[in-house]
Amino acid sequence: MWRAIASVAFAALAVPALAAELVARTADATPLRPSMGQAAPIASIPPDAELKVEICFSAGKWCAVTYQGQRGFVAGAAIVLDIDGKSISAAEAQAKDWAAAVAKLPTPALDDSSDIAAWGDSLTAGAGADVSDGYTDQARSLLGGTRLIANMGIGGQTSSSIAARMDAIGILLTLADDTIPDGGSAEVVDRTALPLTNQGASTLSGTLCGVAGTLAVSAKAGPNQPVPPYVFTPDQAGQVVACPPRSRFVPADAVAVRNRVAWLWLGRNGADKGRTIAGDIEAAVASLGHQRYLVGSVLAARLDDGPPAQRIFELNAALERSYGSRFVDVLGALVAAASESAEDQADARQGFVPRSLLSDSIHLNQKGYAIVARAFVAAMNANGL
Repeated sequence: MWRAIASVAFAALAVPALAAELVARTADATPLRPSMGQAAPIASIPPDAELKVEICFSAGKWCAVTYQGQRGFVAGAAIVLDIDGKSISAAEAQAKDWAAAVAKLPTPALDDSSDIAAWGDSLTAGAGADVSDGYTDQARSLLGGTRLIANMGIGGQTSSSIAARMDAIGILLTLADDTIPDGGSAEVVDRTALPLTNQGASTLSGTLCGVAGTLAVSAKAGPNQPVPPYVFTPDQAGQVVACPPRSRFVPADAVAVRNRVAWLWLGRNGADKGRTIAGDIEAAVASLGHQRYLVGSVLAARLDDGPPAQRIFELNAALERSYGSRFVDVLGALVAAASESAEDQADARQGFVPRSLLSDSIHLNQKGYAIVARAFVAAMNANGL
């Protein structure tokens, strides 16, 4: 078995029994970043430097590490691990030992992590802002860089797709021939949720019928296909596994961050057919199994003028009633920050995001995301999270 690794929920503890985190080394010089992606580095790590790995996301694409007392993220391709007596990079292990090993991690106690998982769509991903100017990066700076924030935002996703990635809505899959093959991929002929779309990440690591593998958008998918076909590929070949219709696929990343403080900013893109935004958020909260969460309000802008805006205002009022102090009125904070310009004041009177805080019709600019960051951090502090 690979050397002991502490899961993400152990990151904030100094418990002797868990002191032997997975020790890795850098294959090449690599930046230590404050979040997954191309955020501006907080440090430069030289080749062959020792790191302590807390957890890796997307089966090794990004890993949360500690280097000389600093915590951050490095690309999996830049680090080398020891698994079962052999050295292998996290990137190389994406379809091999790494995902299977992560899936075997024990579930820690619910209060073991002070780190944060931010779930959402393109607004959470930081669309419209420069690198490091999204709300999660700015929030990490406000928190003094002591708490990691895993940005789980994917552009274009509905509240239903996000809840599915959280394992809050069951991703029930039916495979061709009801089997997982001993090599290659199985075609998904039916599914109950859409965790992957034609935007953002096109793969999702997890387990299906006890088999670790990757759910992916099929290569047969057309560029404009709104509901692309999926395939499931096991991490390791070896045997055919029976997989009954409507078996549950469990996303590895959702399991990994479930015990973190959750920031939920869902709903700007609506919900899937047959579902509601409020219902998806309720399912997301219930899936956590703890009360360390915040729910952000849905943004409204000029493009929503009329009935769409009224539906957003009514939804936000309902969310505030449901979640009380855990409701973060980011829309209200943005409206309150309107400048004295005639355009901003017109937007504010209608309850819309002021155009001076937008980079396009709905996405925010650096100043707008800074306001969102302050709102989430203030709400987290007020709730003792």
